[in-house]
Amino acid sequence: MIFLFIVKITIAWKTQSIKENIQTCQIFESGNQQECELNDLIIFRLDSYFAICLISSEIGVQSVLYENSQGNQNFICVLKDQILIYPLPYTCGSQFKRLQHQNQFQNYSLTRDNSSMYIFGGFDGSELRNQLYKYNFEDLFNNQITYSILPNNFIQKLTVSLDLWDGSKEDFQFTSNFPQLQKLKNLGYKYTVSSILDNSQCLSSNIPKCLQYSVIVYVDECNCIKLFYGRDSNNINQNESWLYYLDDQVWQETTLDSIIKFGTTPIGQYFPNINMIGFYAENTYYFYYDWEWYKNYEQLNFGSMFKQMIAYDNKTFLLNSSSILYSDYTDQKNIKSQQYGIYICQDDYRGYDCQIQDLQCLGSICFNDLLFEKICVYCQGHGTCQNGKCICDEGYSGNDCSQYAKCLNDCSNQGSCIQYFPSPQCRCKQEDKRGGEDCSTIFCLNDCSNNGVCINGVCECINGVKGDDCSILNLKFIDE
Repeated sequence: MIFLFIVKITIAWKTQSIKENIQTCQIFESGNQQECELNDLIIFRLDSYFAICLISSEIGVQSVLYENSQGNQNFICVLKDQILIYPLPYTCGSQFKRLQHQNQFQNYSLTRDNSSMYIFGGFDGSELRNQLYKYNFEDLFNNQITYSILPNNFIQKLTVSLDLWDGSKEDFQFTSNFPQLQKLKNLGYKYTVSSILDNSQCLSSNIPKCLQYSVIVYVDECNCIKLFYGRDSNNINQNESWLYYLDDQVWQETTLDSIIKFGTTPIGQYFPNINMIGFYAENTYYFYYDWEWYKNYEQLNFGSMFKQMIAYDNKTFLLNSSSILYSDYTDQKNIKSQQYGIYICQDDYRGYDCQIQDLQCLGSICFNDLLFEKICVYCQGHGTCQNGKCICDEGYSGNDCSQYAKCLNDCSNQGSCIQYFPSPQCRCKQEDKRGGEDCSTIFCLNDCSNNGVCINGVCECINGVKGDDCSILNLKFIDE
């Protein structure tokens, strides 16, 4: 199975603060997640997905996305001497697990199955290793860093039981050029393995060499770990290709096709829906399918070196130093690109991907809601915006629909009509004591000080008070 890549980069109309020192990311979906960023973490939208990325000056950090039996997802990062676990959806600034481990992992390789994560090779302090570490997820969530080192066994003798044409059975023994164990399983053959533990560390040809920067991926169909490539302690490329069968706990070397070319560190991932492993190196995509290598013969000119490949929801995500390239791996005709960071749409565009063009009209006010959808009040609230031009409601006019033909009752001819937002208002004649929405009301001085009744602008005072505003006591003395 060979995919043909036709690259078409789509760049959204966005502005952003691009984050640097992104070391590793994972992709997930959530209806409750919000974008946020900290000094060491950023979460941002990526079409209908979210990307959560660790920011660190420590080089070579790797991560996995783990979903437990309850459907809860976690972003797990392995640093040199720590394991970080972020529950998803994650609120920036909230609690997460930070566990200390005894090893000093550097330039290691990481993969996982449904219950454990596996770390191969790299440096432990100053020593380059070829050991495969197994960490149980359940222990990690219980704040326990316990691990086992899987034995570096190799096959000494392989016995296969075959059914003959006459109904009898016969055992065949292999001591060299062993057939692939998975092929025997697929064909339904029964077999037994005699294995030997190899303690020669980096010097044996029966197990992988001591390597850094290898690519390892867990393959569900064989319950095995595929190892490809690596560098020795002098950073020299090593053409390695192995399978570690977790049920039998043995290494078995696989054929490395001569078509494989690499000059920079490759990346890889297993695609469970199509039972295929993909590796990318030197602008070329290679596929490992049905225990054979295939090559994408169309050269890919991405123009950069990638440090991580993610397979999620039938899509491939490739991470470089500044952005993520992603596409559906069954239809590679359109490759999208998005740089690391939280995006804010430029004027005249909206939507979380800023691809919806929305020409702005005069007299409009816009803001983004929590989902970064742009919400606008157009044309002073008295019209609609069409292709950058206001279409005013009845009674309103002007480029921004701010002009109204008349105020209520023409201000009763006792004032002037002033254009205020969102509707015009009457400015009444103060000298005539006019007021009210249409200047039809004549007010009295100080509302007659609550000591009288206002009738057409004149106070009729109650007994005992007098004056224009009924504020003067009307006292009568005996000598008057």
